[in-house]
Order: sequence, then structure tokens, then C-alpha cells
Amino acid sequence: MRTRTILLASLMIMMTLTPLATADYEKEIEQGKEFNEPAVFDFPAKTLDSVGPRVDTGASGRAACPAVQTDGGTAGDSGNTSATAKSLGTDPTNGPSGVSGCVDSADPEDLYSITTTAGKEVDVELVVPTGADFDLYLVDATKTTFYDYSEYNDPLEQVSTAGTVLEGNATTFYVFINAYSGDGQYTLRVWTNNSTPKPDMTISMVEAPLKAQAGDSVAVNYTVENLANNSTATTGAFDVFFILSTDTSYDASDTILDDVSVEADLAAGASRNTSTTVTIPINITNDSYHWIIWADGYGNITESDELNNNMASPDKMVIGNDCKDLVGATQNDAGLGADAGNDQANATNMGNNITATYTGCMDGSDGDDIYAFDVPSGYFMEVQLDAEDQTSDLDVFIHFSNGSEVDRGYTSSYPETATAKLTDYEGVGGTYYINVTHYSGLSNYTLDVWTNQSIPAPDYTIDTVTSAGSGIPGDSFDVTAVLENEGTVDGVANVALTAILSVNTG
Repeated sequence: MRTRTILLASLMIMMTLTPLATADYEKEIEQGKEFNEPAVFDFPAKTLDSVGPRVDTGASGRAACPAVQTDGGTAGDSGNTSATAKSLGTDPTNGPSGVSGCVDSADPEDLYSITTTAGKEVDVELVVPTGADFDLYLVDATKTTFYDYSEYNDPLEQVSTAGTVLEGNATTFYVFINAYSGDGQYTLRVWTNNSTPKPDMTISMVEAPLKAQAGDSVAVNYTVENLANNSTATTGAFDVFFILSTDTSYDASDTILDDVSVEADLAAGASRNTSTTVTIPINITNDSYHWIIWADGYGNITESDELNNNMASPDKMVIGNDCKDLVGATQNDAGLGADAGNDQANATNMGNNITATYTGCMDGSDGDDIYAFDVPSGYFMEVQLDAEDQTSDLDVFIHFSNGSEVDRGYTSSYPETATAKLTDYEGVGGTYYINVTHYSGLSNYTLDVWTNQSIPAPDYTIDTVTSAGSGIPGDSFDVTAVLENEGTVDGVANVALTAILSVNTG
């Protein structure tokens, strides 16, 4: 590596009263595939809305609370952290009289701890003074997890552990009072009750055919369990939904079938295997889908855990044709007489210093075709992937034998290309893995592979830059840069460098 110190520039700071125009140095990054956040399914779990709690520490300009407060019925202020919060005790009940407290502009937040034993649920009410807007939350010790909240119901805000992960558990949580606007004395009421045993439905097995056509009727097998351990926690009758998804998580782009299975009551600790015939929508897009089976899809049953009601099939079902239909026989990826391996351990080594063209087929049940290539030292790989069906979406990756990704072709159009040139692996000998992977659709593909000799070239980097620490408009000063050549050959005698004055490091 060669190093050269260069007087980069002598600069004069020029300032005018008009705004400076700034060059747009932000590179446009090619947008790849969009991944939607999973939508919240229709069940009655207590969750935050899309914008979250409206915690705001603003209050009116006056300080309505006395200098010595008696929050929670004892002398002193109840702090706003878990360390300074006052305790309301274990399994407390103080309603309907409750305890008093105060929040104002100088003290807009009060926090109280509550400890529950097993089998309990807690209801909390906050009586808000006239003209004020206080909010009420159930939170964890860090005030970052919100179990329940009430914000727009003044003068009476109400929250409960019922239907949350707190219900029935021996735990400690916190009542968080926040003065959104206004100030004054409040009343805090708490009731601890025996929690009602609730069922807990989950899906533990899903099986379906591996192939079908749009409009077909197919049998879907699944097992639903009630994980509750209290004999009174039966489910009652409930509905089971059937969903087709290209991945294992439900979101708004997935297809909910019209078919709904009405299940009979399931006892606590019991399970039931069911086979239901459902009809695949005639207008569904040909692709590969997981079956997601969702117990109590309408959310009619109150459960101890509302977040474990679904399961996706481990295998995908191809709707439409697959590679066997397309090739008319057994797959013959890259002339191997079979489907190419789908991981590095089962990848076929195609040889050393290879430049060749291969053909293969990819569908959703296939997922990955991986080939191994040995590359001599001083050479690098380049690949190009094209598809017979341009509406499909196949991608290509290059990985080194240590598992590191070298490059990828990961767009929504063809040809997809990837190369080791100008990466840390250019000229590095070893075994490389080319992975043709499925995103959507079905197609025969063509894979072009080149092993090229790495061309020696310089590689300039700036190691350090030093200049005056400050200046005023009109000053002249020197900027010195250390230029390094990390390439494989010497650089040219003269290198042009550009100095840019910026308010940040970008």
C-alpha cells in the first residue's frame, strides 16, 4: 500500500447574504422489493393505535399542586420512574373512594406500582378534574411497553389488565398518569378481582396438497388446541379462517377464503384434528402459497393469549403449473438430470475456472437452485440471470465459501446481474456459490457464468484530512489529505482531488 500526503487545496471562505445552493450528493438507491408490515388481524387484543399513546408532558402555565404533595395518600410526590414510583401494594383494592394525587406543569407525570398474585386482574379508574385532560396507562418499568391505555374519556379514564398479558399472572406493573393539558387534583381508584379462566386456542399442525389449480376444491387438515389448564376455560363454538399467503405471516395482501369452518366447543387441555374442504378462488394469481389457519378469526372468544391463534403450513402449495409441468418431465437443472440442490451442502460443483451457460427451472416449491464454482486466485466471477417468463421474479446471489454474500441481483426486472468485481473478493481464489432463488412466479431460466481474470488497478482512498479548526469569511487556509493506494499496481503520477466545504461529514 502506497501513501502520499498532498496539499489538497488552499481555500478562501466566501459568504454572501443570499442562501447558498447545495449540490445534491445523495445517491439514488434502486428500490428493491417492498415488504409490507404485517397487518393486525381482526381479534380483540388490546393494542396501541397506529400513532401510539399521545404522551405529552405539556400542562398549563400555573402550578396547581401544593409544595408538599400527598400522592397516593402518603406524604410526598409519586415520581415518574420505577425507582421513584409509589407502591399501591399487592392485589390492591381502594375503590370507590380511591386515593388522591396531583399533577401540574412542574410535575406532569405520576407513576404507581402494583403487584398481583396469580389468578388476578386489576381495573383502574382515574377521575380527572374539570377542565383538565389527563391520560391513564398501564406500562412496564421502562414506560415503553403499554399494556392498556385511556386518553379521550375525561373526566373518567379507565384501564384494565383484563385481556392483556398481565391478566392472571403474578407480576408487577405500573399505573402511569400523564397531564396532557391542564392540572389539578385527581382520584385514582383500583379494584383487584379474581380473573375469569379463559381458553387459549392455537393451531399446532397444518397440512395441504402441494399442488392445485385456481378454482379447485382441496382438503386442508389442521389441529386446533386449547392450551388452558383450568377445566372451566372451554372455548365455546368458534370459527376457523383459511388464508393463502406467499409467506408465513399474514398481511393485507393475503387472500382470505370465503370458506369458514365452524368448530364445536373445545375443552381445556384438549385438541382436535379437522379436515375441511375449501375452494381456491378462481381469480387468484398462480404462485406458491402457504396455508395460514386462524382459530377464532372473527375474534369472538376472549382468550388469555390472543396472539397465538394461527399457524402457517411448513410447505408451500403451487397454484397453477410447476416446473414438472413446464419441462414435461423431471427437472434437468444445468444438465444434472434433477433439480439443483437448495443449499450449499447439496450444491453440485460445476468445476474450476468456468465460463458457461446453464438452463434450469424455478417455481415456488423449489425455492433455490445452488451451484458451486471454483475460482483461481487472481480471477473473479460474474453472473447474469434471465427468465423465459418475464413476469416471474427470480433473483441471483453470489456467496463465498465462508457464507459471506459477495453480490446480488435483486431487482424486479431482467436480466439480473451479480459480480465479484470491485468487491473484497475480486481476485480471491476459492469456492463460490451461485444461488438462483424464487421470489414469485414460475419460469425456465438461463444462467450465464463468467470467470474473468482480475485486471490490476490502483485503488485510491483518503486516509486523513486536516485543516484549520476555524475561520471567518475571507480567510485563506490549507487543507492537507493523506492519499493511499490499496490497489494491486502503482497509481499515476498525478491525482486530481476535489475539496468541498460542508457543514457535516456527508
